[in-house]
Amino acid sequence: DSERITVTHLGVNHDLFYPRPQEEIDVARKQFRLGRHYFLFTGRLEKKKNVLALVQAFEQFKSGRGIGDPYELVLVGHPGYGFEELKRYVEALPFKDSVKSLGYVPLDSLPALLSGASACVMPSWYEGFGLTNLEAMACGAPVIASDIAPHHEVCANAAFYISPKESQTITRMFLQLAENPSAVEQKRKQGIARSKVFSWQHTAQQTWNALRSLV
Repeated sequence: DSERITVTHLGVNHDLFYPRPQEEIDVARKQFRLGRHYFLFTGRLEKKKNVLALVQAFEQFKSGRGIGDPYELVLVGHPGYGFEELKRYVEALPFKDSVKSLGYVPLDSLPALLSGASACVMPSWYEGFGLTNLEAMACGAPVIASDIAPHHEVCANAAFYISPKESQTITRMFLQLAENPSAVEQKRKQGIARSKVFSWQHTAQQTWNALRSLV
């Protein structure tokens, strides 16, 4: 019975995830040997996250940018199902040095990486909620997300949406962000505002209210 269901969204720790100053971003970039322009993925590197399509989109993007293009693709997360296929594909790229797989990144380093990203990309086929999008928005990173219901529920109009079925849509979004700084800045502001709707305090209050209603 839908009347007996209470939806309690996840939250974000705003004491940890917030836009970091440039000095802190520069420290993180130096630590992980990154340039100033990078698209960032955070999450398990597995098939359901559609990471291979992300790499293929980045390949198309780079192939049209010419020698000396500064953009990098940064993958943060543990290997998962399908990682070996992804690894082989990356190793065969002519610009494989522009794809950085950092593995696990400590939580206290993640906000600076998010804050410095040209965009945080989540092209997943399905999600339960999409917490990484919320963390990215809270840090002021523009979000590129697959056009699925959970992402719309979390991001609303504060994200750029792409089809998870077509890597070309991700490529076009990369090009748009690289060539249109005003669109990037607008999404940064919208994302920060949207993230403030979610907090763990609100999650706890909703959960407590639901439990009390049973007494």
